[in-house]
Amino acid sequence: HRQNHANIINTKPKKNSVEADTIEVGDGKFEVIYTPSEEGPHIIAVKYGDTHVPGSAFRPEITKGTSAGDVLAYGKGLEEGTPGVKSEFFIDSSRAGPDSGDLGVSIIGPD
Repeated sequence: HRQNHANIINTKPKKNSVEADTIEVGDGKFEVIYTPSEEGPHIIAVKYGDTHVPGSAFRPEITKGTSAGDVLAYGKGLEEGTPGVKSEFFIDSSRAGPDSGDLGVSIIGPD
C-alpha cells in the first residue's frame, strides 16, 4: 500500500492549510488540484511515503489573478466617429499587472 500526499500551507498572512485533491491519473502519475484562498507565500510539501520528493518543499508566491475585468477601454472613438477623421480611444491595463498577458484590438466595420 503506497501513501502519496501533498500538503499545502499558506504561510502569510495566516498559517493555515489549503485543501488539495490528489487524483491518480495512471502509470504512477498523480494530478494535484488546490485553490489558494489568499495571496502570499505558500509551502507545498510533496512526499512519497514520509520522504520529500526532490525539490520539495516548493514555495510558490500566490498573487492576484487578472482578467479582462481589470482592463478598461474608454474614449470618444468607442462611441462615435466620422469617415475620414481620426478617432481615438484609450485602454488602461494598469490594474492587470505587468505580466498579465497580451492585449488584442480588432476594428471591423462597417457593421
